[in-house]
Amino acid sequence: MNASNPMVSVALMSYNQKDYIRQAMECILNQKCSYTFEVVVGDDGSADGTRDIALEYQEKYPGIVRVLPKEPNKKVLGNFRDTVRACKGKYVAVCHSDDYWHNPVKLQRQISFLENNPEYGVVHSDAHFLLTSNGMLIEDFNAKNQPGVFDGNIFEALIANRFFINTLTVVFKKSLFDEFVDIDEYIRAGFIYEDLPTWLELSVRTNFKYLPESLATYRIMQESISRSRDVTKRIGFLKNHYVIKKYFIKKYNVSKEIEEEFEISYHKKKFDMAFKWSSYPEAVESFSFLKEKQKADMKRRLQKLFLRYPFLYTTFKKIKRLYVPRTSVSQI
Repeated sequence: MNASNPMVSVALMSYNQKDYIRQAMECILNQKCSYTFEVVVGDDGSADGTRDIALEYQEKYPGIVRVLPKEPNKKVLGNFRDTVRACKGKYVAVCHSDDYWHNPVKLQRQISFLENNPEYGVVHSDAHFLLTSNGMLIEDFNAKNQPGVFDGNIFEALIANRFFINTLTVVFKKSLFDEFVDIDEYIRAGFIYEDLPTWLELSVRTNFKYLPESLATYRIMQESISRSRDVTKRIGFLKNHYVIKKYFIKKYNVSKEIEEEFEISYHKKKFDMAFKWSSYPEAVESFSFLKEKQKADMKRRLQKLFLRYPFLYTTFKKIKRLYVPRTSVSQI
């Protein structure tokens, strides 16, 4: 494989993932692809030996694997910015070193599509989800949980929360990123993660293609930027999602109808999360919005009551166990 002038660069971001980076690297290097590709590793100041493993691969695959120079921790956005900037390919495929590509022809299929359909600038796919807490593998996550993934001009659908994109499956044109995506702008705006603002910006500029087959596996960690057992962090991540969406709504003058659709979806999700984690103030805030928009259904009214008076919820659960068959009880 000659990657001196690669068709595609794999931007592999890592941070303290020594237990997983070998699998990610092997799956990338074993791709059955007729297009030349390189692997650009952006290790963000790992302190657990992740960087040493990446350097092993650089030595083993000179000219194919490039590990960027060691720097102090730049956080998610800064590392993503610098890793993508360093990519030489016409296309960039995104991966994090705790995820992996289980389909050996992932790059071949995606790059062939983009080469044959120049009106599209981004392609992504379904994915498997692997829960590290118990080893459970959820195959074809989108097909089972969000079958209505949009194609073409997806900006408004993405703003409105009608679906989400599995970042580890994405391949995009590097030229579009270079021209339109300003990560420093996102840092100044207070964003804490990179993928959603990038996809929103690109979706204004180009068509997106969705491939309904699962090409990669997303490893769901118990503790990460998007998932945490700390309710403050978890809701904080969701609030940053809100900040990002509102930023692009204002930037591109999104219609009031789409903005309201997004806000209703956001507050439903925040209320449900607040109920699950017993965060009464957050639940009240979202409930008030939903009530104003006449979207506060009876289930959420009961949940709000249970949050305010926890003893009622305890009593309710005891009654359910006594009088309702376990197989027919729906979760409130």
